[in-house]
Amino acid sequence: MKRNEHPLMTPERLDEARQLGEKLARLRMSRRIRQADAATRAGLSRSTAVLLEKGASAAPRRKFRGTWKPLRPASACCRC
Repeated sequence: MKRNEHPLMTPERLDEARQLGEKLARLRMSRRIRQADAATRAGLSRSTAVLLEKGASAAPRRKFRGTWKPLRPASACCRC
């Protein structure tokens, strides 16, 4: 008997995760920061950063909260 394999995230949430990942990647690239460097500055492994930028649902979300701050220029205001 197969187990019930309902998706962990709704299609809307998956789309939001994908869009957020694209924004993170664009922000990082606009700052000319390598993915490995951005991940280190955010306290993540590079593989987690890859998952976040892909919008993968398996990326740990509790570590994600601080990801924006290291990518912001020092002169940026407090908004993310």
